[in-house]
Amino acid sequence: MDERRGETRAAVGRKIKARYGQGRKNEDCTLNGLGLTQWTGSTGAVVGGATVYRLRMCLINYEQGWYSTGMKDQTAAPAKRKPYDSDLTDAQWSVVEPLLPPPNRRGRPRKTDPREVVNAIIYALQSGRSWRMLPHDLPPWQTVYTYFRTWKSDGTLKRIHDAIRAEARRSDG
Repeated sequence: MDERRGETRAAVGRKIKARYGQGRKNEDCTLNGLGLTQWTGSTGAVVGGATVYRLRMCLINYEQGWYSTGMKDQTAAPAKRKPYDSDLTDAQWSVVEPLLPPPNRRGRPRKTDPREVVNAIIYALQSGRSWRMLPHDLPPWQTVYTYFRTWKSDGTLKRIHDAIRAEARRSDG
């Protein structure tokens, strides 16, 4: 029971369920069929009986549009977004794609589309913006920066640069 508002977890869960429907998911909140709200931690494990404060924060975040109505999973179907001038064309992507390292067989599968990561890296470098200022329709800046650091240290970015330069020289004659 939350002493400040006099609400129990179940009452807040019912409020969220009534407002957003059964089975709707936020990045952190999941409404199960029992009308109780559970919190999904960063590891993906469901932690039962989240505090009323956490439930209220999920509700506030949802109302302010900080979470999408579905889980953030960009592998299944990348959201259609307006293309930026810096985005790779299909022909450019066909040159870059084979140069990227394959996904690691161990651990968690990739959640982010590699093409969107490359587009975000190019956007950040061409615009001169900091990583934290990437637009919200691109992958999260932490993900993009991690890929950038990894690919820079293992030589992937140099291979991509060399391949694009060779393609440009061939096309120029």
